[in-house]
Amino acid sequence: MVDFPWRVVLPFEDAEEWTKITNILLTPRFASIAEFAVALSQYHYSASLPVHLDAVEEAVQIISNNANDSKTTTNNNNLPPAAASFDFVSEVLPFIQLQVLSLPYHFENKTILSVVDQSGTVTLPRQAVCSLLAAAFFWLFKDLKVVKKKQQPTNNASGTTNLGISGISGGASTTPMSGMSAGFDWSSMMSHQTPHCCCIVHYFDRCRVSPPTGIIKITRKVLQNPFTAQNWMTSTEPLADWVTKQTGNIEDAKGIPQADFANACIGGGVLEGGRVQEEIRFCVNTELLVSMLITPKMADNEAVEIVGSERFSSYSGYGGSFEWSGAHHDSDKDMHGQPLTRVIAFDALVVWNDGSQFSPHSILRELNKAMIAFSIHQDEISERIQREQQQLAHHYIPQRPSSRPGSASSNSSSRPGSRAFGNKHHSGHSGGADGADDDDHGLLDSSSVVRSGSAGDHSNNNNNNNGNEKGNNGVSGVSSGGAPPLLKDQPAWKRGSVFDNLSSTTLPPAATTATTGMMMGSSSLSATHIPTTAANSSSDVSSPSPPTRKLVSLGGDGGRSVGLHSYSHSIATGNWGCGMFGGCAQLKCIIQWLAASQCHRNIHYYVYNQTQLVDSMKNILACVTNKIPTQLQPPLTVGIMAQFVLACPQDMCRCVQ
Repeated sequence: MVDFPWRVVLPFEDAEEWTKITNILLTPRFASIAEFAVALSQYHYSASLPVHLDAVEEAVQIISNNANDSKTTTNNNNLPPAAASFDFVSEVLPFIQLQVLSLPYHFENKTILSVVDQSGTVTLPRQAVCSLLAAAFFWLFKDLKVVKKKQQPTNNASGTTNLGISGISGGASTTPMSGMSAGFDWSSMMSHQTPHCCCIVHYFDRCRVSPPTGIIKITRKVLQNPFTAQNWMTSTEPLADWVTKQTGNIEDAKGIPQADFANACIGGGVLEGGRVQEEIRFCVNTELLVSMLITPKMADNEAVEIVGSERFSSYSGYGGSFEWSGAHHDSDKDMHGQPLTRVIAFDALVVWNDGSQFSPHSILRELNKAMIAFSIHQDEISERIQREQQQLAHHYIPQRPSSRPGSASSNSSSRPGSRAFGNKHHSGHSGGADGADDDDHGLLDSSSVVRSGSAGDHSNNNNNNNGNEKGNNGVSGVSSGGAPPLLKDQPAWKRGSVFDNLSSTTLPPAATTATTGMMMGSSSLSATHIPTTAANSSSDVSSPSPPTRKLVSLGGDGGRSVGLHSYSHSIATGNWGCGMFGGCAQLKCIIQWLAASQCHRNIHYYVYNQTQLVDSMKNILACVTNKIPTQLQPPLTVGIMAQFVLACPQDMCRCVQ
């Protein structure tokens, strides 16, 4: 277990202050939201400044109007029961008070709230997360303090950092929280952001009716040895399967990790009214907010993975039109009610319209950022095995070969109940396996066929184990292939990706191969097409050479994609770093594809009805294939695409126009 050096100071640690909090905020039974606002003013401002909770009042009214819909919810499909009524003042607010009072229980026996400032994982019971968010609802983290673990909370700057709404003060240069703009202050959101408050109030009401079970794991993934341009351009990994998702949202993907297009400070502007991809996700999966409390700013070689949050709310709109639209009942859970959602937060560069995003330096940064984000953690491998076993036991998927176990085994563990929550309630069931929906659009054209060679031969890769070194984050090191040590002796169907050993700690350079000389910027390359005739396809299949695979192109016929390589793991993503960050969608599309392929993940790309993106990608792939000499006939690999992107940024600019 990683020994994180910093921890968050919790409200009850100062006995005198905790007594004051209890007497003013947690003991009284408020008769109205206005009385609650007066108590907040009395505690935080000594009643010198008025507190207005307009957004909370509006949210309560919206949820009350929506209560009739929630009453009609049944227990079909193992959904939790709906509340018989919604009364914020007499039921929900006292429940939130009770959760704050339970903080000492969740963090007793010297259990501390660590700051995830280095490679490693912090695990929190979901009931403890509810208590922390309840404390934030009473603004008890308005001035966030972190201290060294062996140090007692103090009020002097040498040992404590206060992160208020105005910025950082006191010892910021020596603490991990440098760069965070606003701590964990909910005061502005509760005054002005009605959709956000709808999600949060609804979350507390759902926890009151059906106490959460399970845990949330927050992992900082650190790439200790980023790839160089040469590493990328000499990679022989074949491009992974691509599935274009014309409809739906990333959070709708089941059974695969989901991308969070994050700010470097995780959560972005959710507490200040942000209403784009990350902020909306943190509202509807309300438990994600706790990561803001313990996760400092991400560096260029870091990403954050959050496992176990539940989606409680539905929504409509985006940006200024974002609105809460009612309850969402998350079915992606295991048999114990543990949510299986895996959210991967990684930040893109902010583009200032100067063309810098096409520079090799910027592209390399984005490639490495996406690679550490898409790296496969060992617990994801175990989760997939358990998910498949559970699905087999419930007959959710076709029967496997006889070598596959015929019965499911679950990894059950005892979870002590919280005295603040009372009895646990089992809800939910396992989500579906990784797969494509009816609206999937392939990126591959069956008329284009080339020899895949050893780099594209899945069976060959399964037998290449180059002694990967396991990192300190539970992830194994990168090589050109091989089953992870944990699964090496398992049946083939259990091993998952041949690249499951991807490390978030130590990544050795990619193997140098014959593709080294195939620089896309080389004038010696002829602009000829790879043969795509049916005769060539037939002879390739019947020859003793390695199995033929399809050269990547954009089919757009609505069918499931059949790529150069189909892996056991996938990633649900989309236009990362575009929109407000100003990135080129086509460039970020290629970058994520390369990173996913290097990590042996298929990519499920949500285009949000932007059909022009698919058309632009066709142009990019045509530019690449035109530069490959006919006589070489290689598969389209990560290295070939990286050569084009890194060595010919001008060509990239022309292709996307």
